[in-house]
Amino acid sequence: MTEKMRHNSRVLFYDWRLKTRKKIAKLTVFIRIIPGWVPANLITFFRVLLLVPIFLAYLDDAYAWMIGLYLLAWFTDVLDGLHARYRGQISTFGKLFDPAVDKIFVVALLLMAAPGRLSVFVIWTTVALEVTIVLIAVLLGPFSRFFKIKLEAGANTWGKLKMLLQGLALTALLTGLNTGWLQVAAEVMFWCAAFLAVFSIVIYIRSARKVSNSIILDAGYN
Repeated sequence: MTEKMRHNSRVLFYDWRLKTRKKIAKLTVFIRIIPGWVPANLITFFRVLLLVPIFLAYLDDAYAWMIGLYLLAWFTDVLDGLHARYRGQISTFGKLFDPAVDKIFVVALLLMAAPGRLSVFVIWTTVALEVTIVLIAVLLGPFSRFFKIKLEAGANTWGKLKMLLQGLALTALLTGLNTGWLQVAAEVMFWCAAFLAVFSIVIYIRSARKVSNSIILDAGYN
């Protein structure tokens, strides 16, 4: 890839991010409804609690309720970040807590809905990658201090794309439809998400920056 092509790709990427941020800014009307005293991390924690009614709906084969609750959980994943930005509640803990909850959600729903419908390989590859990401985020703390590097908290772009694919694949599984093409589509999306997970890990580690005077640790990614 030539330098001109790299420059053009960077320009297109930043232009896309700018347009995305403008669209997100329009959603602040929903954020204003939430009182300022409500912590963004409480919205994130509410997402974990939604696993209980989703599991109960799964046991009762209430697929409409499952999809509704899952979409509500997906909405809170967007809402907590917007609320944190709008109310000035952004914190390192929040940047780590949000993706950690995402991983708990993905693994729990995958182990609930995927057995017998997706291959064992894609299920355990996804679980292993999610656990690996959490372990790397935890273990890089002491190592970052030792090697004097700064690691930015939160999800990178590839990690967010990975989460999007996983979300779509889980939606397909939670519909309760056992059609072959839907299961194949879900499996393909999970494999693509697995590739993006590995790529995001590599990008995240390569983005580590040396610091000289003070050591700032902000470990975590999606």
